[in-house]
Amino acid sequence: MQGLKIEGIPQNDLDRCVERIEQFQKWASQEKLDRWAFRAALLKALHEDAEEYFGKTNSTYREMAAFDNGVATTLDSLKGK
Repeated sequence: MQGLKIEGIPQNDLDRCVERIEQFQKWASQEKLDRWAFRAALLKALHEDAEEYFGKTNSTYREMAAFDNGVATTLDSLKGK
């Protein structure tokens, strides 16, 4: 997605991550992989990352949910919703 900017996130890191995920999306499409399998794999990775984060910081899902909601709002605003 072009123009994604999240306050507090280094733009270079965000751009590189978005670019890599777009490459994975293209690969999955070319391989004709089931979209639900692709989505499940992404969610598995996010869940594992969350567990590691919580283990290191003693944070809660509420913090991560607030971040995710903020990102979702940003994505919607980029679409002009």
